[in-house]
Amino acid sequence: MYIIDASGERHERPVTWATPPAFYLHEVNDGFATVSAVDFNTYVVIRDLLTVKYEGPVVSRPETVVRMRYVSGNTDALIAIPVAELSGI
Repeated sequence: MYIIDASGERHERPVTWATPPAFYLHEVNDGFATVSAVDFNTYVVIRDLLTVKYEGPVVSRPETVVRMRYVSGNTDALIAIPVAELSGI
């Protein structure tokens, strides 16, 4: 499974499902399906995956713009799955 960060980049994360997962399909793009959870057990696994969030820009000096980067839980609860693997889950 892949987490989609704030910039739209995908980052691979290992996932272990306690029960067979069930997904809502949001879109298919570049061979990946963006999905969210249908049931609670699937949601819990997706929500706990870590991702990167950004805040800002924050101007610390007139010539410097800083964006704050931090690790967060997957608050959007979206993941990307290769379309080829989606039917096998």
